[in-house]
Amino acid sequence: MGEGSAKNLTAEFSGPDRIPEPSDDLAALHREKRRLRTAGAIILAVGLISAGLLYWLRTENSNLDQLRESQARAESRQMQLLYGRSGGITEDLSNTLKRPGPQAWLIVIISGVVAAGCFYLGQPIPESDQGNSTDATR
Repeated sequence: MGEGSAKNLTAEFSGPDRIPEPSDDLAALHREKRRLRTAGAIILAVGLISAGLLYWLRTENSNLDQLRESQARAESRQMQLLYGRSGGITEDLSNTLKRPGPQAWLIVIISGVVAAGCFYLGQPIPESDQGNSTDATR
């Protein structure tokens, strides 16, 4: 590195930096909060639609479900004999999560919790707090 590059480097860091105005920060904060609310709405809509589609498409074959249920009862009995009560509970949970109803509810609950988090973090700032927050940063 020569002297010219060192001078350019020091000129970059020693020059007057642009200090962001509080109104710029506030506008950026409002944009981010709006994006969070939009993301929350999209997550909730996609979760509800996908849960509905999953339930609707997977409940059409009731004959296959009856066969699976009878097989699951035999497997559950065998699991309880081999692994005891905890094995039976685990097998019951596994069989329950294979059905479309609980799967759809799980999708709705998870997407609802994630969307609620987005809505909570994306709450607009009350007007009384806006004045106080800009004064505190000065």
